[in-house]
Amino acid sequence: MPDGCPVDEQLVAAARPDLLVASGPAFVRSGTERQTAPDVHARTFGFLRAGAPGDGGQLRATAGTYTAATGYSQQRPQAASALAIARTSDVYIDRSSLRVAYALTDANGEPRVSRSGLSLRVVVTFSDGGATQTQSCALPDEQSGLGECAYSLPASLFGGAARTAQARVSVQYGSSEVASASVGGVTLRPAVSHGGLSAAGMLAVLPQSPRFVDDEFDVPIRAHTGPAAFALKGWSFFVRYDTTVLSLRSSSFTGVYQTPTVAQVRSAPCRARRRSAPPVALPVVTCVCARVRSRARRTTRPAPSTR
Repeated sequence: MPDGCPVDEQLVAAARPDLLVASGPAFVRSGTERQTAPDVHARTFGFLRAGAPGDGGQLRATAGTYTAATGYSQQRPQAASALAIARTSDVYIDRSSLRVAYALTDANGEPRVSRSGLSLRVVVTFSDGGATQTQSCALPDEQSGLGECAYSLPASLFGGAARTAQARVSVQYGSSEVASASVGGVTLRPAVSHGGLSAAGMLAVLPQSPRFVDDEFDVPIRAHTGPAAFALKGWSFFVRYDTTVLSLRSSSFTGVYQTPTVAQVRSAPCRARRRSAPPVALPVVTCVCARVRSRARRTTRPAPSTR
């Protein structure tokens, strides 16, 4: 280098790069440019109120023809508050899913909370002192903070009498609970116990929970002759139903007996169907002779069984 020419450090000692927002909700704060060390420059940026947690963009530094950029994002706050409501406050042994909807926000009401280390669970506490039940919940939606807990209660929790319980949603980061929301009361409806047929007769078991419009359900029809030496050589039955409440969708039959003949009688508001079948193989003492599938035309609570 010829004598008298400045060295590289002197050439750039007085350089002042432009530190600007290239994109996103950030803005530069005027008068905050500063040099914190040789060749190190800094500037303070703020975030517009329109920006939301998780939003991001780019910052750009320009010096002459040289440009460098870096990304940034607004950190999501932790959840600090929760609301919850039971979507199914009455549960049945054959419709046992307890469904709870919840909403999370931070301390300022922002729903876009951090999901890092976040876990939720629904806690069910019984008024009769039974063991507390817990079930993990799905994480909330990243944008709305809304989520749902779905817990299929074990059949062992249902008995011959109704049980009541209180449910809540627990919100945790790691092992620390940061929020809890009461769901309110939950009722486990009594379960009807159907023992297996051991004497002569037939049994049709209907659902124990309400059926809603367009719900479809199967009704198994069982038969028993009673004595072990008395084989079932044939069977027949009638099905009567209110056509304003149900529509018959399909039926299926055991392969032990021939396909039954079907006679249908129409009389408003009911229909009657008769089915009978002799055996095609060795007759049996007991069998599930048929299954009848129906669709609900209106919301109804059927009787638990018909003998």
